[in-house]
Amino acid sequence: MTDDLRTLLDRVAADVPQRDLAATAWARAGEARRRGRLVGGALSATTALVIGVFAIGATRSGEPALPSAPHTVASLGPSVSGSASGPAVTMSVSPAEEASLPWLQDSVPVAFPTRLGFDANATLPQLSRTAGVAAKAAAVLVREHPKTLHPVVYVPGLADPYLEIDTVDLKLFDADTNDPVLALGPRVIHPDGHRLGFVQPGAVVFVDLTSATVSRVAIPVVDAREGGWTINGSFVVTNGQRGWRVDPGATAATEVALPISDATVQIRPNGSDPSDTSAQVRVYAPDGSVVRASTRPVDLGDPWAPSVTSMRGWSATGVWLTGRLESDLKAYQGIYVMLPDAQIGERLLAIPMADGQFKQGVTPLSWAGSVLIYRSDTSFDHRLLAWDVATGKQWRVSDLPRGIDADKTDRTFGNPLSVVSLAQG
Repeated sequence: MTDDLRTLLDRVAADVPQRDLAATAWARAGEARRRGRLVGGALSATTALVIGVFAIGATRSGEPALPSAPHTVASLGPSVSGSASGPAVTMSVSPAEEASLPWLQDSVPVAFPTRLGFDANATLPQLSRTAGVAAKAAAVLVREHPKTLHPVVYVPGLADPYLEIDTVDLKLFDADTNDPVLALGPRVIHPDGHRLGFVQPGAVVFVDLTSATVSRVAIPVVDAREGGWTINGSFVVTNGQRGWRVDPGATAATEVALPISDATVQIRPNGSDPSDTSAQVRVYAPDGSVVRASTRPVDLGDPWAPSVTSMRGWSATGVWLTGRLESDLKAYQGIYVMLPDAQIGERLLAIPMADGQFKQGVTPLSWAGSVLIYRSDTSFDHRLLAWDVATGKQWRVSDLPRGIDADKTDRTFGNPLSVVSLAQG
C-alpha cells in the first residue's frame, strides 16, 4: 500500500470511534446454510477462491479518492438488546443494483482484475512442470475436473498469471452426502505469500510455491475442517473438540489446548441458548492461542463465515440478524463489524430483503484500512465488493465465476468455481 493511500484510509478511519452455489444445490442445503457451512449439491457445487494481500496503489490524478455509492447510514439507538448504543447501520444496495456500483479500480489501482477466472478450455501452466515461482500468490482459485478439484494460483507477475497446482487433489468433507464441504478459510495463503495450506479430511496439505513441493501432515480425525495460518506463520486446525498445531516439515500434528484459532479475533453467538443472541468475542495471540473472551449485547444469529481483522483492530463477520435488528431493518443477514477492546463503534452492513432478490450471503474477506472487502453471492451473480465502514460507501471490486450447475450431467469441465475467500493482508 502506498503512503498516499495509507494517509487517505487513515483519514477516513480517524472519523470512527476508538458457488456458484447453484440454485439447485442451494435449495437442497437450506438448513446447512443456516449452520454457516460452505455447501454444494455435488463436487462441482463447492469451491473456494483465496485472494492474497489486497494491494492498492496511489489514487489517480484528478479522480476522486473514494467515489460515492448508493447507501443509507442510520443508527438504531440505545434499545438493541439492552446495549448502550446500537450499531451504526449501512443499508446495502440491493442485489440487483450491485452491478451499477462504481468500480474501485476507477479510483485506485488494485492488484487483481475486474474479472477473476479463466475459460473452461484454457490450457494453464502446471506446477509440476516448473521449478517453482518466486512471485507471491495474489489469489488461489479452484478448478473442477471430472473426478477432482485442483487449486489454481493467480500470480500477477507471471506472463500467464494462472498456475494450476496439478500435484494437489482437493478433497471434500462429507463427500458422500448431499451436503459436501470444501473447507477453505480466509487464511490459506501464508503471510509470506509463497506457501499455501489446505485443510483436508484427516490431513493438512502444504504447497511451497518457490520450490514447487507438496507435503502432507496427518491429523488423527477426519472432521477437523477449521484452520489456517496465524499472523506469525503457524498453522492451526480444529474440529471444535480438539485442536492441533501443524508444521509443514513435521511427521505428525501436535495437539494443543482449546480454544485455538487462526483468526486474530472471533465473533460468534455467546451460547447454545437460542434466546441468548449476544456476541462472544475471543481475542487470540499471534500463535493462535486464546488471550481473553468477552460478550457484546447485540442481536446476532449464527455467523456463517470466519472473522477477519484489520491492522487497525476492526473485526468483521457475516451474520444472521435477529430481534430488533431483523424487524426494524427488514433484513435477515449482514456484516457485523466491531472493535474488540471498545464498547462503542459497532458497524452493520444490512442486506435489504426484496421480492425476487434472494440474497445468498455476504462474507467478509479482507481489509485495507477502514475498507472491508467482502464476497457477495446472490441469485444474480457472485462478486467481490468493498464497504468503507467509516463512510458507508460501497464499490464493485471484481466479478467472480458464475459457477456450475451440479445437476447438469453434460456440463463442461475445466471451469473455475465461485465461492471466494480472501487471504489476509
